[in-house]
Amino acid sequence: PGFYDIDFKEVTEGCCGSTVLNAAIFIKNHPACPNAYDYIFWDSFHPTEKAYNIVVDKLFQQNMQYLM
Repeated sequence: PGFYDIDFKEVTEGCCGSTVLNAAIFIKNHPACPNAYDYIFWDSFHPTEKAYNIVVDKLFQQNMQYLM
């Protein structure tokens, strides 16, 4: 179990690409990881859907009183 009971298997590398930058110009010939759910980042800059969902859920939980 990780921080806030969040369990990611890979927290330092992006799912897409295989270079230090994991940038679009380098990923053309490299497949994405088999399970993006295990990764925090899709590439060097963008969180995965799971990571975004966790952030949004936390924001809604902590700020629901201001949204209603």
